[in-house]
Amino acid sequence: MAASFAATAFATPREGRFLQEPVGGPGPDWANKRRSPMVIERINSPADVKAASREELDILAREIRDMLIVTCSRNGGHLAPNLGVVELTLALHRVLNLPADKLVWDVSHQVYVHKILTGRRDRFDTLRQGGGISGFAMRSESPYDHFGAGHASTSRPIRASAGDAAA
Repeated sequence: MAASFAATAFATPREGRFLQEPVGGPGPDWANKRRSPMVIERINSPADVKAASREELDILAREIRDMLIVTCSRNGGHLAPNLGVVELTLALHRVLNLPADKLVWDVSHQVYVHKILTGRRDRFDTLRQGGGISGFAMRSESPYDHFGAGHASTSRPIRASAGDAAA
């Protein structure tokens, strides 16, 4: 009987491929089996998100959720806020002209999907690890991060400053 596979995709960034773990455990041949490329493997920038079809976006959303669950279960992190903004983040990256448009995250706990979509997918397994990518928006990490953001209310001082500048 053929093994069935779980929906969870496991990243193996050093090999640049994704694998699926069979239900009931990986088994002896799991590491040698390869899947066809996933949609997420083709996404390196917002331009790639814009080029994706509606069907591919639905698949991408599932693959992002899988990556979030796997990474946060290994490294810790803010899982729920990121699971809740997958489609919102995909929509923002599809309609905005990033990085020319400036995306401000009010709560930096919600930037994991943004990091995956802006060229940091291959390093996402280093999230919150020494020498890895930050759990927050970091200007030094990416041209897509215009503002460093912390735990909450990042947009309030930015909005106030923008209002003062316009006055």
